[in-house]
Amino acid sequence: MNKFSVLQAATLTCCALLGAIPVVHAATINISPKESSVHIGDLVSLDLTMNFQGDPTIGGGIDVLFDNFTNAELAFDSYTRANLGDAAFGRAPDVEATKLNGIAFGDFAGVSGPALIGTLSFKAKKAGDYFLDLAINDKPAGSFFKLNGDPQLPILNGATLHVLAVPIPIPAAVWLMFSALGTIGGVSSRRGPNRT
Repeated sequence: MNKFSVLQAATLTCCALLGAIPVVHAATINISPKESSVHIGDLVSLDLTMNFQGDPTIGGGIDVLFDNFTNAELAFDSYTRANLGDAAFGRAPDVEATKLNGIAFGDFAGVSGPALIGTLSFKAKKAGDYFLDLAINDKPAGSFFKLNGDPQLPILNGATLHVLAVPIPIPAAVWLMFSALGTIGGVSSRRGPNRT
């Protein structure tokens, strides 16, 4: 057997072995859409989703982090919990200065997904770019655990919110006035200098 045949045989063996290994999806929790643009004064809704497919969870809690929820830039409005898992595991967040603390979900039978955890609503009050991040909650909800009781660390994906200034429309009356002034100016320039 020459070198080339040995290399081909090794490559085919590796590919066959890799194909036989089951693919486990990493558990994820996301804010979606990942990026969105709104105007000042808009109420924006962001979905909190999870996917523990292939690695079900008993449950746990997450925090939504932001520079300062209590300032006038981006105000937290509400949280609507989805029908996910055991309702006794579900928990709405405590609103704190730097985070929404302890959004929880779970079920002793396990939750796998993909599924909606809930919907967060914010009022956009000041133009700018805002990043909402996620973190595993320490208390009151706590960390995530697999069905066998082992700790579980899902991948957390936040979102960026672009708040744009509201364009101020020019009323139709202003356009009408400018066109009338232009007409008057055009007519008077054709007549020549003002004669008395």
